[in-house]
Amino acid sequence: MNNLLESLRDALDLVEYGVVLLDDDLNARFINRAFRAMWALPETVPGEREHYTFASLMQHGSRTGAYPVDEQHLESDIADRTIQIQAGQDGPRLLTLADHRVLKFECVPLPRGGRMLTYSDQTALIHAVEKLEEIVHIDDLTKLYNRRFLTTCGENEVARSKRYSHPLSVVTLNLDQFRQVTAEYGHDAADMVLCAVAQCCREATRSTDIIGRLGGEEFALILPATTLPAAMVVAEKVRRKVAAVLVHVGPLAATVTGSLGVVTVTEHKRSFEDLLRSANAALSADAGGSNRVVAAPQ
Repeated sequence: MNNLLESLRDALDLVEYGVVLLDDDLNARFINRAFRAMWALPETVPGEREHYTFASLMQHGSRTGAYPVDEQHLESDIADRTIQIQAGQDGPRLLTLADHRVLKFECVPLPRGGRMLTYSDQTALIHAVEKLEEIVHIDDLTKLYNRRFLTTCGENEVARSKRYSHPLSVVTLNLDQFRQVTAEYGHDAADMVLCAVAQCCREATRSTDIIGRLGGEEFALILPATTLPAAMVVAEKVRRKVAAVLVHVGPLAATVTGSLGVVTVTEHKRSFEDLLRSANAALSADAGGSNRVVAAPQ
């Protein structure tokens, strides 16, 4: 029997995922090499007996920075996780280590008592999913959201705005005489202009704002918790930045300007598409020419 147990321990030491075996009191009875590496645990010293509990393992991970947990929430996090481990109901969940690896954690109740904790590295899979999402959601040229995903985000923000009675504004940006830029400087220069405009939009907005390319030379900005006057300020900032764009093509420099329509959610504008149409209609109705910011009627 002892030989069989030793063979099982050796086998678990060779697997690529982390394994921790706990007894009924949540004392660690076995920790394999993979978990030691993940958690920055020291190697065992022959002849010395180590003692870890589930709580002390979490404290060690936090202390060494292997598994970062806010010190302010560490105690309550340990208490919550301990209750779930004792109930055998913790996981599956994803844990992000300090080195940005992502582990899938599961707690499995053992038939004769105790718990088996497993930690499998899902980093490659997570990155593959993120890459797939980027392909599906991101405009390949500007690296902004594409129209389909921007529309999804917009409808979600409109629903949230209505539910919580928060303001929401949308800005559309249409580049003026963009076809002339393409005709005079070529497609490569036109693409560089679009990328520069995308960067202008990023620089003029907050991290909570959502920016996308609707197609061609059209862009849109979704501004949560933003009133119409505040959105006009953002739009004016974008307008100034776009007007300052210079794309050098040999000895020449391509310039561009943009016209922006600004709209906010009202009782009559109940969808994201309504907001886009209203902003563009305001631009079409305005006789002020190019390089301007126009607010849609409330």
